[in-house]
Amino acid sequence: MNSFIFSFLFSIVMISAFVYVVKNHEMLSKMYEQNKDKKLVKIIVSTIVGFTFLILVIMIGQNINTIIRYTFSLDDHKENLNIFENTDELLAEEQKNYNELINKDYESKSNSPYIPDGFTYKEGDVETGFVIVDSTGSEYVWVPCFNKEVGNVPKLEKRNFTEEPFIYADACVNESIESFLKSALENGGFYISRYELGKENDKLVSKKGIEIEKDIFLDDAKVLLKNETESYNIEIINGYAYDTALAWIMKTKDIKLEFYDVNKPIISGRNEYNKINDIADNIMEYTTENEYGSPIIRGFPFDGDNSKYDNVVKNYDRLSIKNDKKTFSAGTKIGIRAIIYK
Repeated sequence: MNSFIFSFLFSIVMISAFVYVVKNHEMLSKMYEQNKDKKLVKIIVSTIVGFTFLILVIMIGQNINTIIRYTFSLDDHKENLNIFENTDELLAEEQKNYNELINKDYESKSNSPYIPDGFTYKEGDVETGFVIVDSTGSEYVWVPCFNKEVGNVPKLEKRNFTEEPFIYADACVNESIESFLKSALENGGFYISRYELGKENDKLVSKKGIEIEKDIFLDDAKVLLKNETESYNIEIINGYAYDTALAWIMKTKDIKLEFYDVNKPIISGRNEYNKINDIADNIMEYTTENEYGSPIIRGFPFDGDNSKYDNVVKNYDRLSIKNDKKTFSAGTKIGIRAIIYK
């Protein structure tokens, strides 16, 4: 577009200069007045003016697509401005609510997990992973948290795990986050699906040894995960929950990354830290976070360097995808993890 504007302005300047010279240069003006009735002079002048006009028309024609695209892009620009303004308002509201909740006084209940209706205790303890299971066999792990760090219990908050993240935590909005924050702080924690979710009988379940759903739209996943009881909430994991769970694991475990061939079936139960599986590999996970309308996925993206997967975690980051994309890259797929809270 800049080149078009330059060409257009250049043509205008040239025409203006030509007219100015003809009208104001004494010698040329005198010559023109003396010979303006001569046919040859008329032809020369007409040719020069016509040729200049033709060049201008050609340049406009060459850039007409740019003009059209620019005109129609104004609506997109306005829409983008609305998205930015709306997101900034949501970010401010989210931060305000979080600050109000995190600064209240709470009784520490992190070591006394509640068990939601329909679940029973299966194994483990709070330090190593307290596991519950429902009647279908879906398993969830208690993630302890508080409004401040106490020993190995992490603070409930969003985090940047790298010094220069691709997307900063504070730039991401979480859907309907207030009820989760209130519950997690008042109860000293929340539950996270032990495994990345797979499908059984048209429902998403958290079970070991099943193929995970790694080619599914985010909105479709929300429908399949729809809560059928009023005794607790079940949702796709949000940014606060993901960061807090990972921070809890990293307090007690050295995480080693693993790489899996995403062109083959990916089975749940691949790696385990504090009873939480499938978290330290190249299978990314959806969250309810978004950055200016683009969904945020979490995890450890594969960039072609297998050597990274022999080292301690150093490249955890947030990444965004377009709304109409199922996959992130040729070396990465997107799975689903859920949380439960009352």
